[in-house]
Amino acid sequence: MTTADSYSDAIRLLEPFVPLPTPDGTTADQSGRDILVWLLAERGLAIDSLPADADQDAVIRNLLTVRRPGGIPATVLACLDQVFASRARSRGAVAREKLVSARGPRAVIA
Repeated sequence: MTTADSYSDAIRLLEPFVPLPTPDGTTADQSGRDILVWLLAERGLAIDSLPADADQDAVIRNLLTVRRPGGIPATVLACLDQVFASRARSRGAVAREKLVSARGPRAVIA
């Protein structure tokens, strides 16, 4: 049985996130398109197979949800890091002090 602590260690939960570097001048929008092209190609589809009004973020999320884990090239991972970091910045962050912790014998407040 996996404990919460061993799982936390395995996924490096408490380590700060350091995004992979993307080529200089690459925007989050371009990275999103690159991700989409790669994910579609993995399924044998071209980007022009999507409707013009398709929500790029929703399509990326859906394709990532249904694919098998692993096997993503470092360049695509860097693009994912850039897109997710950009989305997180636009949403803002919640201060640790504002988080509500479950109370119980195994609860840990960092």
